[in-house]
Amino acid sequence: MKKFLVLWLVLTGLFVNAQEETKFVKPDYKAIKKEVSNKKSAYFYEKLMAKFNAADSTMTLEEKRHLYFGFTNSKLYSTVYMNPANDSLRSIIYKENLDTDDFKKIISYGNEILKENPFDMRTMNIISYAYEKQGNLIEAKNKAIQIGILVEAIFSTGDGISKENAFFVINVSHEYDMISVLGMEFGGSQSLVEGTYDYLTLKENSYGLKGFYFDISASMNKMSEMFGK
Repeated sequence: MKKFLVLWLVLTGLFVNAQEETKFVKPDYKAIKKEVSNKKSAYFYEKLMAKFNAADSTMTLEEKRHLYFGFTNSKLYSTVYMNPANDSLRSIIYKENLDTDDFKKIISYGNEILKENPFDMRTMNIISYAYEKQGNLIEAKNKAIQIGILVEAIFSTGDGISKENAFFVINVSHEYDMISVLGMEFGGSQSLVEGTYDYLTLKENSYGLKGFYFDISASMNKMSEMFGK
């Protein structure tokens, strides 16, 4: 997996600096739901998803935020995804050496996963790597742009250093993705704090940071909805 990690950092490193220039704004899920459901709104979800699928690098920050957090209103949104293509993909990416046929399979299995979970950043990163190895730099770049769209939406919510400035994420897997994006490594401990915050420790790093806070209220609400039925 190290070969994919290196690419991950290269693809998303350009977006880290944006964190320093952004005034943190917590997502208002109720207001976002109203906008993404309104066909007359500039943030109508089908419009935003069309831009995302086209890897539109001109999307505004508000469009990115409505896209990412608005996904919680989609029928596809879940806290757990169990696509069998995940196992097929893993069986390939952990091989010692990959050939042309492997890269084709990675893209095929990866796209199957994204049909169900379109914001699976780890899978998007792996697909980008496969496209690059095939020499298809345009599609590789498009996947990088899509990752950046999601990363910027999350970065706009906080710096993760405190509960007050926690990163807002809609899926627990994105917590680990953000740690990788920032060039750090998970320290091995995850704990739920005050019901809606996840705190993940970090391995020793040049910033001296011990861990990051993540607001997972969207996932908690989804679980309550699922178990309430």
